[in-house]
Amino acid sequence: MFALGCALYEIFAGQVPFTHITRDSTVIYKVLSGERPSRPTSNGLSWNVWGLTEGIWSMMELCWNADPAKRPRIETVIVELERALPSDLAQKQAEYADYLSRAEFEKAVDCLGKEEMELSFECPSETT
Repeated sequence: MFALGCALYEIFAGQVPFTHITRDSTVIYKVLSGERPSRPTSNGLSWNVWGLTEGIWSMMELCWNADPAKRPRIETVIVELERALPSDLAQKQAEYADYLSRAEFEKAVDCLGKEEMELSFECPSETT
């Protein structure tokens, strides 16, 4: 369940938890010491485009409870996610269709280091 909370964080924050820490052993130490991933800023894409809500954030925090017995069951997570996702999520995402997705951006950055650079991206709205 802890890992599901981390996967939800990746989806809604657009980055892996503790992305600023390079050593796995340091992340493990921090998690065992009670530290959890940082809350995305309220004015960022997480809340305004990708659908993060207070309910979803609370669910992630429950998934990260130090006591595994106090973490929610998968059935509870599914119900809460369905309830918490904003009804206008598709509309919010459509407003940002001109932006590269995180994966497209990372691909573009990877291409910059190659001799034969070929940037060929198709936005979901441009495909047929």
